[in-house]
Amino acid sequence: MRTLISSYARCFLVVSLICHIADAQWVKTGGPEGGAIGLLGISGANLFASADGIFLSTDKGSTWIKAKSNPPVSGAMAISGSNFFVVGSDGVALSTNDGTSWTKVNSGFTTERIFKIAVTGPNVYAAASSLLFLSTNSGTTWTRADKGLLVSYISCIVASGPTAFVGTETQGIFRTTNYGASWEAVNVGLTYYAVRSLVIYGTTLYAGTQRETRPSGVFRSTDNGATWTAAGEGLPTNTYVQTLAASGTNLFAGIGDCGVFLSTDSGASWTAVNSGLTDTRINSLLASGNDLFVGTSAGGIFRTTNNGTNWYEVNSGLAAMPIMSLAVSADNLYAGTSGAGVFLTTDNGSNWTPVRAGLGNARVYAIAASSANLFAGTYYGVHRSTNSGTSWQVVNSGLTHTQICALAIAGTNLFAGTWSGGVFLSTNDGASWAAVNSGLSPLPSNTFQCFAVSGMNVFVGANGLGVFRTSNNGSNWTAVNLGLTNTQVCALAVSGTDLYAGTAVSHGGVFLSTNNGSNWVPANSGLTNLNVRCLAVSDCNIFAGTNGGGVFLSTNKGTSWVPVNTGLTATNIWTLAVVDSALFAGTGDASVWRRSIPEMIRSVRTYTISGYVRTPTGTGISAEMRGLPNNPRTAANGYYIDTVYNGWSGTVTPINTGYTFTPSSTTYTDVASDQFTSYLGRVIPLTISGHVRTASGGGISGVEMRGLPRNPSTNLDGYYIDTVDLGWTGTVTPNRMGYTFNPPSTTYSPVFSHRSTNYTATASTAVEHLSSTIPDRYFLFQNYPNPFNASTALHVSIPAAAFLEVRIFDILGTEVCTLISQQIPRGTISVRWDASGVSSGVYLARVRSGDFHSVKKLTLTR
Repeated sequence: MRTLISSYARCFLVVSLICHIADAQWVKTGGPEGGAIGLLGISGANLFASADGIFLSTDKGSTWIKAKSNPPVSGAMAISGSNFFVVGSDGVALSTNDGTSWTKVNSGFTTERIFKIAVTGPNVYAAASSLLFLSTNSGTTWTRADKGLLVSYISCIVASGPTAFVGTETQGIFRTTNYGASWEAVNVGLTYYAVRSLVIYGTTLYAGTQRETRPSGVFRSTDNGATWTAAGEGLPTNTYVQTLAASGTNLFAGIGDCGVFLSTDSGASWTAVNSGLTDTRINSLLASGNDLFVGTSAGGIFRTTNNGTNWYEVNSGLAAMPIMSLAVSADNLYAGTSGAGVFLTTDNGSNWTPVRAGLGNARVYAIAASSANLFAGTYYGVHRSTNSGTSWQVVNSGLTHTQICALAIAGTNLFAGTWSGGVFLSTNDGASWAAVNSGLSPLPSNTFQCFAVSGMNVFVGANGLGVFRTSNNGSNWTAVNLGLTNTQVCALAVSGTDLYAGTAVSHGGVFLSTNNGSNWVPANSGLTNLNVRCLAVSDCNIFAGTNGGGVFLSTNKGTSWVPVNTGLTATNIWTLAVVDSALFAGTGDASVWRRSIPEMIRSVRTYTISGYVRTPTGTGISAEMRGLPNNPRTAANGYYIDTVYNGWSGTVTPINTGYTFTPSSTTYTDVASDQFTSYLGRVIPLTISGHVRTASGGGISGVEMRGLPRNPSTNLDGYYIDTVDLGWTGTVTPNRMGYTFNPPSTTYSPVFSHRSTNYTATASTAVEHLSSTIPDRYFLFQNYPNPFNASTALHVSIPAAAFLEVRIFDILGTEVCTLISQQIPRGTISVRWDASGVSSGVYLARVRSGDFHSVKKLTLTR
């Protein structure tokens, strides 16, 4: 007998179904179609529905396609012309091209947690709990528009021109007639103040409220909200009016879990119109001409063309169903949903059919199959089918707690785990049940939410209590939690002699026991999401489904995990099923997905990329191998190695700023074997360069840059350059007779890149003003003394303040130094030349100022 166990957000399945699936990535199956529909909207011929993203229909719901991009927020929506708004916890998003692209429009919000929205022309109202904002330019900017609106929570908005109404959670209805500049309460005649919905139809305003036992759930106002009258005769009690819609002379109300009601007399009386409406939990209504659409909590979308006399599903392409459990029996794959019963596929998910006669729209938390029977665990107990799900019957005799969240078959025994009621056992295919809770404590408020069977041992996982084991069909249970540091056990799975436990919350993950639970060790390496909701086993391969992190695979008994999410856009995984060569994943809001197991295993196979990075002489070079998964550095001998997964692609580049490498990089595409690539590195000559200039920017030539390897001298522009090896250290000092430099020197320790240092040169010449008497012309006097030893002085007369330049040249015309090059006031000055360090010989002193030019011969003797 095949053993199958499946439960809401927790399961393990080891099953066999003949199929040949080779999906190279996750693909969404054909259903189950339907799901939780938030709101409906229409723009021209385009019909929109919010579910797992935004869906679009251009043929009145006959077929649906997902919008080309999901909005960056998720929640209520409103449409006006080509403007399509969606709101959520991250503000407001706007599309002007039917959902092809979206833009956030949050300028002016003091909070981005927006929950309600209403549009009237270019004016848009957005509510954030107790705050209300208004945009008068289609969402470009927002301002507060809630003066006088002192409420705790805004539950709905409706607007027409300058008038708008808001319904509140406990304070009734408020009205503005001036675009939100001021508000007033309008509750005369309104006997209950919990307002859930509002609709304007012509000159009449309708409000849907939380009904409970009061005389009406719908109220009507014909005077712009000034007064209200009850308009709910015939509506069920103890529920609420979730949504309202008007079409022609007909008014429709979506009532909690009771379906759709119709009034043809402005709310004076109501009649249920639910024929064909298989899900009566109504979230939204939309009227368009003769068509009325309803969005439900799990059944997707229904349409009527005769005012609710008959309804039919319009869910083709709309696969947004929350899947709580999966199970396999013979050639059939079953999916238990959150509120739409059970669906069946016989073609590996291409097509799904509802099989819920006698089961209805139950939330199916668990499914288990034996050779003859199929069992479904629901909030209302256990249902059994003996004909592959065609029909179901309740089998709850002796089941004193009917909230079932886990089922398991062990031989001829059927176990059921419940919320707060412990574990029950049936030995006759569910005909009768008995509690088997000895050793399970405490029972109240604890959920027994998963099973695993290994030989004579049955294991049950409890929320907050850890794992229990029985070897006598539940007569006694023993806690087996040594080493299990997280007792929020959501999933159990057996592989050979190994037992795995998946635990919830951020510090959970997977635990492994190799001795029937006596001891546990964490097995989480690589498991980047530790909120594990379900487990599945295929041979020696373990799969973990997580809440928000998708699916992970371990091929080595949990020693390491790898995400296998290529193509999987829905990452809240509630249940997994292994079907021969394929893995099926039931998601929280996007139905069932499928992927080939052999392909996943190939994708996580690992290979090495290694090699050497060396100089031409064979010396190892330290380098970072950038682009490999771990960006490894080479060892002392230049060797590197890293591990990549099968099919890895990328470009690897050796990095060391002091070297060039051949090849400069290596590109790998779809790696399917070990790779060995070596690189030859050559030192990059580094330069130290710069300029030596005066304060006015003129270059100083002939300055020796002492300390650089070649002691270069500056050229006519004052530029110098020299090359150094990587890591060179030293101190560079500029030197030229007659000058001082700032900075006087530069120390490099060490050099790993090109460096540039500039110096400012100042002539070390003494200038003395001898007389301020105004001379009548320029004149250069002969130096004194002459000949001279060490130093001499030149006198220059200047008839007017001017720029003066005094330079010394050798007899060959090579400049030795510049004594002065600056503005000089009128009068006579003395310029001293300190010729220390200059060899004996004849030199020329040249004076220039404007058009004046004069040269004197100077003789230096030693």
